[in-house]
Amino acid sequence: MFKKAFSGVVAFSLAASTLALPASAYSNRQASASQSRQNSAQSLQSQQQSSGSQQNQTGDSSSFTNSQQYMIDEGIMRGDGSGNYNMSGSLSRGALMVMLVRAFDFSSDSSNSNSGGFSDVSSGSYYAGAINTAKNLGIAKGNGTSFSPESNVTIQQAIAFIERAAEQAGITLSGDLESYYQDSELSEYATREDIANLLYYALTGSDSGLEDSDSSDSTDTDTADEINYTVTTSGGTVTFDADDFSDAVSEATDGETLSYVTFTAPAGRYGTLYYDYASGSSSNTAVSSSTKYYVSQAKYLSGITFVSGSSGTVTIRYTGYTTDGTAVSGTVVITTEATAADTFSYAYDADSDSYVFFDSADFASACEDVLGDDSTLSYVTFTLPSSSDGALYYNYSASSESGSAMTAATKCYLSKTPKLSKVAFVNGTDNEGDVTISYTGYATNGESFTGTILISVD
Repeated sequence: MFKKAFSGVVAFSLAASTLALPASAYSNRQASASQSRQNSAQSLQSQQQSSGSQQNQTGDSSSFTNSQQYMIDEGIMRGDGSGNYNMSGSLSRGALMVMLVRAFDFSSDSSNSNSGGFSDVSSGSYYAGAINTAKNLGIAKGNGTSFSPESNVTIQQAIAFIERAAEQAGITLSGDLESYYQDSELSEYATREDIANLLYYALTGSDSGLEDSDSSDSTDTDTADEINYTVTTSGGTVTFDADDFSDAVSEATDGETLSYVTFTAPAGRYGTLYYDYASGSSSNTAVSSSTKYYVSQAKYLSGITFVSGSSGTVTIRYTGYTTDGTAVSGTVVITTEATAADTFSYAYDADSDSYVFFDSADFASACEDVLGDDSTLSYVTFTLPSSSDGALYYNYSASSESGSAMTAATKCYLSKTPKLSKVAFVNGTDNEGDVTISYTGYATNGESFTGTILISVD
């Protein structure tokens, strides 16, 4: 599917001069804060065992769960000041943005709360700064002009917001958050308890709260060992092996024979399960959660293929049923390993200015080298450099020292707007060292690869 794996460095040379850059709308997640939260999460269990009871949303004496206590201890959820946190209540989209800014240590700059914001977000509202920050980061998108900050957030919307925030903070989620809910639940309003569980998972990696609320897991259902597969490149495929499921179910039930399996399909952005998949076909059949896939008869379990949607790890839940009628719950964990681009070295004459425009041909060549000559680059997204190193701008003007600041969500295309050829790196005012910028390239067939741009400052 691809030729080879490379180190993925594109080198540019750049002569430095002073150029003032706009202040960043947010700060990167600090390593010290991240470590503090990890330590807090690890010790939370023992802390709660010795802590006294606290008031819940009704004012009754009751202990909070691990995830709820974590949100409270970290100041992410602050309640009404009297110890009431209304964990069973819903919350607005605006309130969630405030929690996300707190949770991921984004800087909410109230002075920018009116700059490029949504038309229905008042500059005097308590959530204005947080929503503006979330909009600048590509977390809050609304309909382009409005955000509906007072509307209750649904579970599906909350998951999308949290996943975008985690990506901006450099956190890779190890599973599909939607898989913890039934399809019918995703459109329901999220409670503060839901948000606590989801954020706790994103910040600590623990899904204890989500597991407890997962209605698909029954106390009468045995649990099988995890089944693991690896896919190379986004858009890559892996076909399930029925023997893997049979072995997992047999071990969980002391030797019973697997008859069939049903799946909870992953969210589409992570990838898709197909039955009898054919590459390039427009009529492939997606796996249905209501369909039984058998070991020894049609529809065959061995006929299921996963097509990766993005790099990272996705968890797919299934229930296996033995010939004796025993139900066994299990998970398939699929890791997509994005492949790095070849090493390229280029010298760009920046005419002694502290900026340089990228060459789209470099990225197109990297796509072909990694994914094959028949692969065509579609677009590229960038991991933004720190504000002290510099910034990425689209359509940058050297004469006016201005342009559109890019976000990590900006897709820059090879042949349509916004174009890769109009992306520029502008050096930080005080930076005199090399700058490394990571990127992900996506081919027209959906496959992806990663790479690194090394910008040398003379």
